[in-house]
Amino acid sequence: MASECFTDVCFVVGNGPSVARTDLSLLNGCFSIGINRSFLALETSMLIWQDSDLWETEHSRIKVRPELKVCRELVKGSKFADYVWRQEDVGWAHNEENPLAFKCVNKFCSTGTLGIFLAKALGCKQVILIGLDCKLKPNGDTNWWGKNAKYHPGTFSGCVTGLLAAKKVYGEDIFSCGDNDVFTRQSLPCLVQKLQPEKLEQADWRKRLRVRLDLAVQVRDQTATKIDKMNYL
Repeated sequence: MASECFTDVCFVVGNGPSVARTDLSLLNGCFSIGINRSFLALETSMLIWQDSDLWETEHSRIKVRPELKVCRELVKGSKFADYVWRQEDVGWAHNEENPLAFKCVNKFCSTGTLGIFLAKALGCKQVILIGLDCKLKPNGDTNWWGKNAKYHPGTFSGCVTGLLAAKKVYGEDIFSCGDNDVFTRQSLPCLVQKLQPEKLEQADWRKRLRVRLDLAVQVRDQTATKIDKMNYL
């Protein structure tokens, strides 16, 4: 499945402080994967999360968001997600034959890095990172919207570890418009002009996603040892 190009360019949108300095209107109509509270800044094609803390504080807003929702199995809010991935499958390495077939190799599996590997597993050629900073703002803020009360010191080390893993596998296909120290920061307007990402209505991106992910569900269900009414990726 990954050999079939879903679209050329995917934006993975995190929550780092650099988001506040980014012209997000340049993403209008583009295929994008939002991480955690990215929906506070813009509408993306898909929203992914793997922490119960997010659901506890944002469930009323997440429930009504239009994004296609994908989260980790057993976290709070998983029954409201469109798709879930199994906890034991989460991590950096992905299965080229099936989107979201991951294996965990690190205690802190950065959701932003999962977004990168998901984009590549879907068949996207280039991935542009927005707000994956992996560092605090000089004033101590953890995110563009302020301080995350649930911040854990391992969050940023896991983020860096994940970006390094992604760079090792897909370095030339990844472009960063954030402040992390793994990739050289690039100009978002210049990248958009150069790569000319395909544009659709977000509802149409979600229709295309469902076709691809439903196929992934069918493949996984053929070998799953536990199958119930939920969709397992």
